Amino acid sequence: MIPKKKKKPFLAKLSTLQSKADAAASIYIRMKASDHAGCVTCITCGKYLPWTEAHCAHYIERAKKATRWTEENLAAACPGCNVYRKEFHMREYTLYMIDTYGREKIAELKKEASSLLSPSQVRSLAEEALEYYTNAIKEL
Repeated sequence: MIPKKKKKPFLAKLSTLQSKADAAASIYIRMKASDHAGCVTCITCGKYLPWTEAHCAHYIERAKKATRWTEENLAAACPGCNVYRKEFHMREYTLYMIDTYGREKIAELKKEASSLLSPSQVRSLAEEALEYYTNAIKEL
């Protein structure tokens, strides 16, 4: 009798896992930045808006997977600044990062972002981010 092959454990598609981690991180960052009225202040222009209308802006672009879900790389911003006023947004975001974390942290993030990750490393980071942010949302 031929032995049956063991089934491989189900793994969600990497893109699906990344989307879920992105959503959890975004919700957490925007909720964390919100005040008692459920509103956030854009880190770039100072606009006051409901957290549900804000974006989760990345200082180092999302394409850099090593820092994609790093909490210090994320902040609440209005859609106008995050999408349309890129040059102004990056200038003001840089000043925010220097004031909040210092130049050393920015250099550390940039160094981390430059590392190339294999798909399995990205999967691991996405799984960790999804678990961390899902739990953090529950604690807010």
